Amino acid sequence: MYSLHKKYSVTQKGFTLIEVLVYIAVLVIVAGALVSTFLSFDTVLIRNKTERVLAQEARMSLELISQSIRDATAVNTGLSTLDTSPGALALNAGATTTRFYVSNGTLMYAVNGVDVGPLTSNAITIQNITFNRQVGSSTELMRVALTLSAHSKAASSTRTFNTSAVLRGSYE
Repeated sequence: MYSLHKKYSVTQKGFTLIEVLVYIAVLVIVAGALVSTFLSFDTVLIRNKTERVLAQEARMSLELISQSIRDATAVNTGLSTLDTSPGALALNAGATTTRFYVSNGTLMYAVNGVDVGPLTSNAITIQNITFNRQVGSSTELMRVALTLSAHSKAASSTRTFNTSAVLRGSYE
């Protein structure tokens, strides 16, 4: 007997073109999300490093200035530029005169007229430094406002730091 109906069994091997295109589209979307996430993490890391360098430079500079103010017996008003920016501060401690000033956007440090060197690196720019002298009946206080800027390839930051210290000779 001859059967008019032959049963064909269809077995599929591989993927259809539509399935391949859908898989490729999903992979492109996932890869794009991963690259975007990586780039945003990289930017955040660079920004954090810039902030850390800025804070470290400010801390080191202000600590040296504060210590010099505490060790000083008097402010040399003839060599100082107070209440303006960029200011300069000259301090007398016995026979030693210490001076802080800005040159070409860098905070400089000099002892007895000889430059000791810069307090800030080339990565930092001094935007503003103001020295404010406040004289009381028995004390002399110096306030320092320091605004620094740091620029890197993907981030820039500007922050203001403040400190104050009392001159040793003013309360003895």
